Amino acid sequence: MYESDINRLDGPEPGFIAPFTALSNTSKWDKKHFTGLHELSLKWFVSEYTNDLPKAIIRSTIQKAFQLWAKQANERNLPKVTFHFEEAASKEEADINILWAEGAHGDQHKFDGASAKNNILAHTFFPGHSEPLNGDIHFDDAETWETDLTAATNYDRRFFPYVLVHEIGHALGLQHAKKQEAIMYPYYKNTPLDEIKLDLDDKCAINWNYVGTSKFCLFVWLMSEIVPIHNNSDQMASSSEVLCNFLLGLHAYRGSPEYVASDSLEKEFNGVIKEVSEFGPVSSASVRRMARRARRRLEHGKPSVLGECTNGFLAYILEFSRLFV
Repeated sequence: MYESDINRLDGPEPGFIAPFTALSNTSKWDKKHFTGLHELSLKWFVSEYTNDLPKAIIRSTIQKAFQLWAKQANERNLPKVTFHFEEAASKEEADINILWAEGAHGDQHKFDGASAKNNILAHTFFPGHSEPLNGDIHFDDAETWETDLTAATNYDRRFFPYVLVHEIGHALGLQHAKKQEAIMYPYYKNTPLDEIKLDLDDKCAINWNYVGTSKFCLFVWLMSEIVPIHNNSDQMASSSEVLCNFLLGLHAYRGSPEYVASDSLEKEFNGVIKEVSEFGPVSSASVRRMARRARRRLEHGKPSVLGECTNGFLAYILEFSRLFV
């Protein structure tokens, strides 16, 4: 279950990580909702409305927000995921129940009321949560909700469309992202619905969740979450052999004549994969030797392309080491 507040769309440790770790039951919908290969059909229904907005505007905004996910969820480098969303005739027929409520409202996660900053705006239950709450989206009706972007610039009014699109991501099983451009980044933005664009990070999260692992999305994740911190000794006191090879491949490619700063992510991905493949199969012995050389250079005050890269890192990256073999 995720809760969202005005400055930080809050929840457990942010990151494009949960889909990577175990693809747990909490991250995707049950097979009965699939009508084809990677083809998901879901129905939504608003059981309790806010008085802040006309019902017709609310329903229209919800339809557009779901269609945004349906139209933008795919990336040309990845297998296609198809979403079919439609409004149900009743709460009983719906897979995703949407409602507004105040305080305690029957789900053990009461709302905290309206406040200028840092209060909970909404919460969403993952698809694998126990029925009937799985996938449901709840908004705090103590807040004042707006679809008028101009009116929502004040802290006492909340811009419904952006929060809604973010919460739908949670309803599809996505956790928070660390990439600022991602819709699943846990910070509130006043971006008009017709200007919201799913980031490659969001698309990879969907694809990893509903299709499976891929080199391309692992590359995207490493580039957005690991590379920016790989020289920070506090955060990267140890690194896996996969990460060592990846960082070495990245530095090797960026130092090659083929690289230019304006390279597309796809071109850089192919370049790094080529460099990594030339290292040969990932082996613990070869990577340990590489890490020892890097460590000795650091100990002697010499720069190393691996930064603080040694051994280990996080268990979930080791699980997918085969992707770079």
